[in-house]
Amino acid sequence: MRVPPRALLTEVNGLLHDFYAEHDMADFRAALGLIAKHYGITRPRIRWRQAIEDHDVWGLTFNTNRVHLYHPRYWARRPKWPTDERNWLLTFWHEMYHVVTFFEDEKRADRFAALAMED
Repeated sequence: MRVPPRALLTEVNGLLHDFYAEHDMADFRAALGLIAKHYGITRPRIRWRQAIEDHDVWGLTFNTNRVHLYHPRYWARRPKWPTDERNWLLTFWHEMYHVVTFFEDEKRADRFAALAMED
């Protein structure tokens, strides 16, 4: 799967940064809409979590086009893992890989997330 063009990544990552800092859902919806439009998919339904039962999991994607993510407000409360904005963004892109490709390949999803966050 190809990473979106640099200009789109910059715009989406900027919107996600604003969402992480200010918790304005309009920024998040705009970012998700841009990704969905680029890949020609239905915008996934996001369920915000305060905690995920398996503490080793940073996010969950289901084959029903649903994604469970930690809300940035609760991200810093996660046990034993890095809790900065960059790791939240990497988690978001990792889950978007699963949404777009429907693959469960974790290494590919990690690679996609890293490419999406390159400067």
